[in-house]
Amino acid sequence: MKFYITGIRRGLGKYLHDRLNVVDSMEECDVFINCKHDGFEQVKMLYEACDWGVTIINIGSYASDWIYHPKKSQYSYGVEKKALRDANSQMFDNGFDTTCLNLGYLDSESVAHIESKKMSHKSVLDTIEWVLIHPHRVKEITIVPDEDTDNESMRISDKLYDYTDMYAAKSFKQLPNKYNINNVFPPILLSSQPDGMAPTPNMKALIVTTNPKTSIPTLNSLIKIGIRLGNANINA
Repeated sequence: MKFYITGIRRGLGKYLHDRLNVVDSMEECDVFINCKHDGFEQVKMLYEACDWGVTIINIGSYASDWIYHPKKSQYSYGVEKKALRDANSQMFDNGFDTTCLNLGYLDSESVAHIESKKMSHKSVLDTIEWVLIHPHRVKEITIVPDEDTDNESMRISDKLYDYTDMYAAKSFKQLPNKYNINNVFPPILLSSQPDGMAPTPNMKALIVTTNPKTSIPTLNSLIKIGIRLGNANINA
């Protein structure tokens, strides 16, 4: 799958460009990521991409929900993003494969001066992946930062833990069992010790960063020491 992305010099566009299989023109791509905001140019690019028949991911804004600005009588940014959102809706309803992501603040240099909770660029890439592999059409999604966004990996581990028992019927889809920390420690200790060195009594605290809410290892902690969750004996 090949991507054509606009606005790749900085911020989200650069982050996506550095991680995806990119090409240099709309004609070559399978997926167009309409990222660069420049007046109403995103609307024009959306229409052009529809003419090419490619899949489209529009990087919109939560500002399209509230185009009134208390400090700016002419808040053009909100109006321009609202136009993109409406154009996406128009083309989606006409059968085109287009999705608009209405995003809150991202952790980008363009809004570094704003003191507010922000989302990581990785969280946007994860959302794009979800849209592309979804079996059905996704018209738009609005995502805003949670009040607790200091550690997104920690929040993911929290939610994985909280929702492992969400399904009532055992014959239906089952998420992995809740982590058993006692089963996690032995492979961690063995994998992290130099040959011939026995684990010390305090080694657990030195090696594993645990989540204070659940007392389970964080995903980053496991990855750093080379443990693959799918292969380690971590089920209860």
